[in-house]
Amino acid sequence: MRKFAAIADLRLSSTVPFRKMAQSSIPFPPEILEKIFACLIVRSCMHIFNGLEVLKPSSRSDLLACALSSRNFFDPAIRILWYSVELMPLLKLLPDFKMKNGTYVCTGKLNDKSLERFDFYSRNVGQLFLRKQDGVSSSDALTSVSNSAYNCVALARPRPLPNLTHFYCSAETFHSKAMVFMVSSSLKSASFYHSIGSEVIKYLSQVDAKPLQSLTISCRNGGNSYLPSISQHKNLRSLDLALFHCPAAISLDLLPLYCLEHLESLRLDLRNTKLKSSSMQYLSDSLPSPKALKQLRLLVDHQNVVAASTLLKLYEHSPLEVLHFGVFLEEKQCKAVFSAIPSLWATTLTTLFINLGGGLIVPRTHTPDSLSSFIAPLYRLRALKEFSIRINGMIGDPFHLTDTDILKISEVWPNLTELMLGGIEPQSGCLGRAPTVASLPILARNCPNLEVLNLPFDVRHVPRINKAKPRIPYSPGSGHKLKHLTLNVLEDDFDICNLADRPAMFAYHLDMVFPFLEEVVLARLNYYDVEEEPWDAVNGILELCLWHHSSDKIPIVYYRNCEVDRASEHEVFTTIQVYNEYF
Repeated sequence: MRKFAAIADLRLSSTVPFRKMAQSSIPFPPEILEKIFACLIVRSCMHIFNGLEVLKPSSRSDLLACALSSRNFFDPAIRILWYSVELMPLLKLLPDFKMKNGTYVCTGKLNDKSLERFDFYSRNVGQLFLRKQDGVSSSDALTSVSNSAYNCVALARPRPLPNLTHFYCSAETFHSKAMVFMVSSSLKSASFYHSIGSEVIKYLSQVDAKPLQSLTISCRNGGNSYLPSISQHKNLRSLDLALFHCPAAISLDLLPLYCLEHLESLRLDLRNTKLKSSSMQYLSDSLPSPKALKQLRLLVDHQNVVAASTLLKLYEHSPLEVLHFGVFLEEKQCKAVFSAIPSLWATTLTTLFINLGGGLIVPRTHTPDSLSSFIAPLYRLRALKEFSIRINGMIGDPFHLTDTDILKISEVWPNLTELMLGGIEPQSGCLGRAPTVASLPILARNCPNLEVLNLPFDVRHVPRINKAKPRIPYSPGSGHKLKHLTLNVLEDDFDICNLADRPAMFAYHLDMVFPFLEEVVLARLNYYDVEEEPWDAVNGILELCLWHHSSDKIPIVYYRNCEVDRASEHEVFTTIQVYNEYF
């Protein structure tokens, strides 16, 4: 942000300084300039705003140098530099804005002439950030801005940022007078993280409802008061509302959601929030059911599971395409939620993600059942193309996965392009309690469009290479198109993967059914985490296979003495056979 101030303080002391920039005798076509500046833009993530990308300091320096070097470069560089800003650089553009007795004041007279420089830069602002240090609860000097300064701006420029489209706030609270900078007739999205609920509600009452399309609120209080305020913004397309860690049981009246008839994406996080069940029992039969929702992300636990079934009922007439569940529930509660999925979604839902990471409550007397039994209520969702379930960080084995489960999954969901069964522990040393090599041709045959696969795997029982078995002839355009495969293996089984000729055996079976496989990753499972790393030994052989499939000159060779250094394991292995006969 100092770079912004540098432009204002060092080069722009006159009212219209950019007219004095050196002029080039050869004008640059705008499309060429766009390509030039695109090469200078390097962004970094602001994790406090869910990974929002902003310019890196090095990019700001480069763009600043361009802006000061030529008038041809000035305008396009300034547009990029000032597109995303914080509040203080804007305030410092005001005439005679300075610190007096520990408080920022604006002593200059605000009129069209004195605000010419402010107007030039402010019209480029598309994103405004208000971070925690800017909140009034902070001791930072940035918070000490007098009411009179904001009042002067509001009188002279009721909407000082006419092209503001996105506002992001992580301050717990903010000066009510500063809202003049946070609203705009062009505002499309607003995001709040950790802000006090009353401040957010006050802000929503000031925002023009017509242009606002996206709203994110992640706060620890506010409870049921959010939804009535949110429902006034009837053009919302996306709503992300997190009410986690509310101190006491709250009522959550979902009726205001009926007003959001254009809502296409909804994320509701209720973890650690206790709901009064009486507030969830009634839905309106007199109001038209919403019919626009396409994405629903729902995070619930045993305190608010009733909200899940209520929301599914509320949107039963919407053509939902993407459904994400994050649950901390008992197995019976999960199955009940699965069974409550509306029948319409059986033909519209294409993506289903279930996250049970540390969240499935399993009694101590529980006997592990098959995954197929657990997800049986979901098998009626015949249009699925992407299915993912994660169970990392759980004590015990809630269920197991076998070749039979893989067969069932592939039969009911033949259109799968992505199948992710991460975190399910294979049963060490137990034949028939984890998918084996036999599952590979089943998936290849039943799911011809599969491109990404993640599943637990029995690495202890791998058939040896059968030289007598005929290989399916390769022809251009034929063969399964699976590209990425992740195998989940137990910590105790990890070292087995690279013993003796095992990599060659795996590569043989994989290439037989997935001739275009590009990468195999081993996911080492333990209770606390999953460590993933490429299976270099197998990937090296598969690379030779891919080369062979694209060439008919020289037969593929699995080198007898091909040594691969695995520095992480401090070992060298040797594959044992030359497989010219394979081809």
